[in-house]
Amino acid sequence: SSSRRVFQAAEVKEREDQPTNPGATKKGKRRGRSTMTTLVVPLIMLLGHTGAATSTSPGLRSAVLTTGREGLRVGMVPMFTLFWCVADVQPGETLMCGVGQTYGSTREGLSDLTFRVTPAAGQSDEAGAIIVPAVLSPSGGAVSALIPESAPRGVYLVQLANATSAVALSNVLTVNRPELWWVQGDSGQAASPGGWIRIFGRGLTLPSPAAGPCPSCDRRALATAIARATKRLDWQAVGALAAHAERLAAGQAASSNLTTLNLTSSDGHSILLHACPQRLSTYSAEFAVPPSMASSNYSAVLSNGQAATRLGWFASPEEPAKSVVEVIAQSPNQAPPQRTFRVSDFGCAGGINRTNPKDLTVGEPVNCTEAVTAALRAAAELSPAPSTVLFPAGRWYLHPPLLLPDGVTLAGESTTTTALYFAYTGEINGTYTDPIGLPALIGAVDPAGANVTTMFGVQDLTIYALSYYSAVINISVNAANVAVRRVRIRANAFNGRNAADRTVPWQDTIGANGPPVILLQGRSCEISSCDIYATWVAIASHGHYGPTSPAHSVRAALIRNNTIWNGGACFWADQAKEVIFEDNVCSGISPMSGGIMTYGGGYAQHVFWGHNTIRHVWGNDREVMTFDNRGNQYFGPVVSVCADGVNVTTTGRGAGDGNGNGYDVRGGAVVVVNGTGAGQIRRILDFRLDDALNGSGWFTIDAPFDTALQPSRSPLAAEANGASLIACIPFRGRDIFYGNSFEDTGAHQLYGIGLDTIVAENTAARFGGFKAWGQGRTGGYAPPQGTEAFFANPNMRSEWIGNRVLEGLRADHQGGSINVSGSFGDAVMNNGNAFEVVTNWGPSWDHDCSSAMFGPTPNIGPITCQGMNRLLSFRRNVVESNGGFQIGGSTDVLLEGNTVRDTPGPSVGLQGADAEESPFQIAASALGCINRSNVRE
Repeated sequence: SSSRRVFQAAEVKEREDQPTNPGATKKGKRRGRSTMTTLVVPLIMLLGHTGAATSTSPGLRSAVLTTGREGLRVGMVPMFTLFWCVADVQPGETLMCGVGQTYGSTREGLSDLTFRVTPAAGQSDEAGAIIVPAVLSPSGGAVSALIPESAPRGVYLVQLANATSAVALSNVLTVNRPELWWVQGDSGQAASPGGWIRIFGRGLTLPSPAAGPCPSCDRRALATAIARATKRLDWQAVGALAAHAERLAAGQAASSNLTTLNLTSSDGHSILLHACPQRLSTYSAEFAVPPSMASSNYSAVLSNGQAATRLGWFASPEEPAKSVVEVIAQSPNQAPPQRTFRVSDFGCAGGINRTNPKDLTVGEPVNCTEAVTAALRAAAELSPAPSTVLFPAGRWYLHPPLLLPDGVTLAGESTTTTALYFAYTGEINGTYTDPIGLPALIGAVDPAGANVTTMFGVQDLTIYALSYYSAVINISVNAANVAVRRVRIRANAFNGRNAADRTVPWQDTIGANGPPVILLQGRSCEISSCDIYATWVAIASHGHYGPTSPAHSVRAALIRNNTIWNGGACFWADQAKEVIFEDNVCSGISPMSGGIMTYGGGYAQHVFWGHNTIRHVWGNDREVMTFDNRGNQYFGPVVSVCADGVNVTTTGRGAGDGNGNGYDVRGGAVVVVNGTGAGQIRRILDFRLDDALNGSGWFTIDAPFDTALQPSRSPLAAEANGASLIACIPFRGRDIFYGNSFEDTGAHQLYGIGLDTIVAENTAARFGGFKAWGQGRTGGYAPPQGTEAFFANPNMRSEWIGNRVLEGLRADHQGGSINVSGSFGDAVMNNGNAFEVVTNWGPSWDHDCSSAMFGPTPNIGPITCQGMNRLLSFRRNVVESNGGFQIGGSTDVLLEGNTVRDTPGPSVGLQGADAEESPFQIAASALGCINRSNVRE
C-alpha cells in the first residue's frame, strides 16, 4: 500500500542529448512547459567557503534564476522548493525532504522525478552527480530517495530533476551541512579566555558509519553504555561496545580535526579553533578559547570538513539573526574576591550553646543572623566589586532571608565541614500564617524594587531547610552571572513528621509541583556539582508567559554534574531559553516524583539535555519529559502576504481555552500546518490582532517563506496543495535530547507543540516510550454562532535517531481513578509500544475542516486539517525486548533501519491471527509513511 512504500536505489543515466532550452524539446516531451516557464524560485546562495550551494532558510527572496551553475537550465524556474531534510543521512539510507510546490503546479509527469545527488567532497561541479529515483509523497509535501550504498559519506548537494528531460525542478539544498541553532559560552551569553564556546545544531560533524551498537555517540555516551551492559552481565554487548569504542576513538579524533570554528574579530584578526573530542557529536561541538584571546565580538563560521555555515541564529525578536560570539576579558563569576569577610569576625562563632553543663543532652543553637547581616553590610560597601562572606567550618543557625548584595559570594570551607540551618519563620507569636508568601532563604538585594542586574554566588557549603520553604535560593529575573557551585541542599518540608504530634499545616495544601529548591530566572547563571534533595521541585524556571515574558525567562544557563533527589519535578523548564542541562542524575524520591516538565506554557527552546540519568518518575502522568499542550494566538487561513514576504495578514480570529488570546507571541513561530507550504516554520518579530473574532490581524516574521503561502480567498486556493493553514504559537523546539538514560519512568513525549527537535542516542528501561504527539484541540473561546474555537499544537520536523530501549516492560500510566476495582492502568494508550506517533485527538483531524471552524471568514478556500504530526523520522532505533513502533495519524513519517527484538505479538497488542504480524504498525491515517529496512529479530 502507499503507506508502506519501500524505495530501491537505481542508477539512471542523465541524457546527454537534452537541449538547453526546454522549449526546443521534441514533440511529446513538452509536459508542464507552460507552467514551469512562469514560476518563481528562491535565490540560491553559496554556503561558506566550500562552494556548496544551499537554499537560504530563512532569508529567501523570489527571483528568476538564470544561471546553470547549480544544474538549472538557463531561463528555467523550479516547480518545487526544497526547504528541509532529515539529519545525518548516510549511504544506504533514505533521504526525505520537505518540499513546497509553487502556485499552479500540477502532478502531471511527476512520476519520473529524480534526485541529482552531488557529494560535496572533492566535487565542484556536476561531474560527480548521482542520479536516483525520487518519489513525491501522496501529501505533496515531501519527496524521498535512497542514497546508494556506493555513495561517499558526507555532505550532499541535492536537487530535483525530471528523469526524462533532465530539467531541474527545484533549488539546490545542501544535506548534512552544519546548521547552527544557538551558541553558549563559559560565561553564559559570552565566553572568556581559557573558557569555552559551545555550538548546538545539526550536522556539526560528518556522518559516522552506521555499523555498531552506538553509531554516532560520543565517548561519554559509549562509556555509559558499556557500564550498563556490564551491570546486566551482557558480555556480548560489552565486547561489541568496546570494539566500537576503539573505532570511535580513532574516528572521533579525526572528526575533531575536521570540525573547526573560524572566528574573526571586529578588527579583522582571525583564529581557527578545533573541536574538543570529549564534547563533540553531530549535535554539539565545544571549542576551547585560548587564554591569550582578545576581548571582541567575533563573527563565526563552523565547518564540518566538507561544508561551512556562517553563524546567524534567532536569539530574540530584537536579535533575529545573531551573528557574533562575544569574548569578554573575564567571566564575572570567576573573578577573585577583593576581600573576604569571615562571619566569626562579626561577633558569632556559630555552633550550639550547652545551656546546662551537667546535662550533655540539652543544647541551644546559637543564632548568628545578626553577625551574618553585619558581614553582608560590610561586603555591600565594596559592591559591585566581588567579595566573599565566609562561614568557617561548623554549624551556623540563621533566620531567613539572607539578601546578598551585588557581587557577593556566600561560601563555606567545604560541603562536608560547613552547614547552614535555617529556621522556619511562617509562625508569628505562636499564630500560624500562610507560608506561601514567604521569601526565599537566600536571594539578592533589589534596592527599592529597582530593575537592576544583580550577581551573587553560593558555594562550598551545606544548607538544611527542614520546614516549609518557598525557595531555598532565588535567582530572580534581574540576576545575571549567578553561580551555585558545590552546594549540598537538604530541603525537607516534612522532616520528622508523623501522624500525631508532629504534623505540619501545609501537608495537604501543596502538591508534588510545589515550591522549588532553586528558582532560576536570571541570565548566564550556573548550577554545578551540587547535591540537592527536594521535597517538591528541585530546579524551576517558572517563567511567566505573557506580555512581560521576555523579563521572565532563564537564558544561557549551565546546569551540570548535579545529583538531584526530587519529590516533584527534577527540572521545571518553563520559559527556558539557551540552557545546557548535562551530566546530572535525577532520582525520584516520592510517589509523585516527576521528570522534566514544561506545563506552564510559553517557550522551551534551545535546550541541550545531554548525558543525564533520570530515574523513578511516578507522579502526575509519569512523563519523564513533556512539552505539554499550549494554545496559540492564531490558527486559521492567510488573507494575504505583503510583497516583502515578511508581513502576513490574517483574520482576527484568536484561539481559545485560555491559552491564546492576549498572549504575547513575539519570538514565537508561524507554522504552516497544512496546505501550500506545509512544514515551513518562521519566527515572529511582531504581531497584532485587532479583534479576537471579527477583525483583522498581522504577523511580521523574520524571513519570507521558501514556498510562498496560498491565501484562502485566492482563485488558486483549490490548486496545488490548497490554501495555507497557519498556527501562530509559542516556540517549543530546537531542543536536543542526547545520550540520556531513563529508568523506571513514563513517556518521553513531544506532547503538543514540538518543532525541529532531536531525540538521539538515549537509552531507556522500564519506560513509557518515545512519543510524537501533535494535536488539534478545541477551546472555550466560542464565536458568536456558538461553536468552539479550534487551535493547533503541531509536531513537525523532529527526529528520533539511534535510541535504545533495553527493557520494554514497565508500569503503565494510570489515567483513571485509582480506586476503581480491577483497573490495570492505561497500557491501551499505546499498546505497550516503545516508539509511537500518537493520533491527534479532540477533535479528529483526519478530514476536511469546515469554514465554521475559523469564524466569520466568507469565501474561504478549501482547507484540510490533517498533518499535526508532519515530517518526522525514526531511524536506527533498537528495542531489545517487549516493544514496537506504532505510527498513528500523521503526514510524511520516515520509519527506517529500526530493530525490534524479543517482542511477542501480545506485548504490543497483537493477538490471535495477528500475533505474528510486524511490530512496526502503521495506521491507515499515516499518509505517506515510508517503512523501509526495519527488522524483527
